Amino acid sequence: MVHPPAIAKIIGSTDHSSYISSEVENAEDQHWKIGSFVGIGDGSEPIMVGMIVSSRLVPEDGFAPGPLQVQDLSLFSPELLSAAHRLLVIRGLGVFSESRTASQETSSRSPELHDPVFLLTNEQIREFHLQGGRLNLSYLSRIDPRGDSEAVDAIVSGLRTLKTIIPEKAAVMDLMTQEMEWNHRMKL
Repeated sequence: MVHPPAIAKIIGSTDHSSYISSEVENAEDQHWKIGSFVGIGDGSEPIMVGMIVSSRLVPEDGFAPGPLQVQDLSLFSPELLSAAHRLLVIRGLGVFSESRTASQETSSRSPELHDPVFLLTNEQIREFHLQGGRLNLSYLSRIDPRGDSEAVDAIVSGLRTLKTIIPEKAAVMDLMTQEMEWNHRMKL
């Protein structure tokens, strides 16, 4: 399977389904965003499917424990951005193979260090989510909307993307979006 250019490379993980990647040079040319569906893999089968749930700027000379904070905006300078590096946090959603077999179960395969991260095509996203003509969003059951606001924002963005790729299922995605947002606001 030939993949588009990498937007990042895997540099670690926080648990069995969340991965940290380091953005590669010229990744902004790929037009990724929070909620983008990505593939992770070196070309071997199957590829892991994930979603970008957050990004963080960290200083080039070391890793910061969270987002790069600018306390006084009057001191902000574009040089801060050039001296920072972007990390992407990716939530694993399942696996997808060239034979068009998709699974939204937690993957038994973990990405290797330096595995490339690339944007999935609209066709791949559609095939991952439509299985036997039915919309499959079973990975949503592994995301707790009560405590993970970054993941909720990413999922809502991803559902909006899915509406454009799978317009015949837009009503279901609208309902899922409303439920995710309501559960998050209510913190049930």
